[in-house]
Amino acid sequence: MVHSSKRMYDNVVCGNWDQLHLISILGNSFTNYLTHHTNEALHRQVPYIFKISESVTEGDLPKFMSYPDAFNDTYLLTFHVDCKDPMFQEAYTVDTKSDGDEIIMDET
Repeated sequence: MVHSSKRMYDNVVCGNWDQLHLISILGNSFTNYLTHHTNEALHRQVPYIFKISESVTEGDLPKFMSYPDAFNDTYLLTFHVDCKDPMFQEAYTVDTKSDGDEIIMDET
């Protein structure tokens, strides 16, 4: 998912909420999203990334020296939580939004 938008990542997290501990994502840093956007904006735009952010481990990948700028924000993301845990059961209501060809589905 390298260079995908944060909403696309949010859709993947949402769609796999009950089994995040079983998947990994090769893609952009969630930590960078958190440091470059306000909490209010992230909660509104990507609520699932915001909620799971403290339970993500980002593994660095070796630098691709031929094109060092091409994949400079690429990490292996793993989720170290069972989202069936009551701590993660709070329901989110996400408005259906369209951002080009990406849709965040209403979970209610």
